[in-house]
Amino acid sequence: MTTAKDRKNAALVLAAMAKLKHDRETQDTLAREIDFIQSLKIEDKVAGGLVDFRLWAFQSDFIQFLREHDRVFALKARQLGLRGRSSVISSTWG
Repeated sequence: MTTAKDRKNAALVLAAMAKLKHDRETQDTLAREIDFIQSLKIEDKVAGGLVDFRLWAFQSDFIQFLREHDRVFALKARQLGLRGRSSVISSTWG
């Protein structure tokens, strides 16, 4: 016979397993999005021609932050590399 405590513990275990699965899927999706973004080519303004579109570490972190929050307001300095990447991110989520 199961008790109320057993049912509560089972529910907690199931909830924890669901959260782990969701977190794993979220990380997999994030990795696929970053891979897609980095598969794009952009024009090199100095040397000319096309080069790989590579995200800096803080840009990958910013993408993850955008995924975790509904609304994000970011103040930025010039030449940080967020505008172009944000455009790519918006187009992949649109």
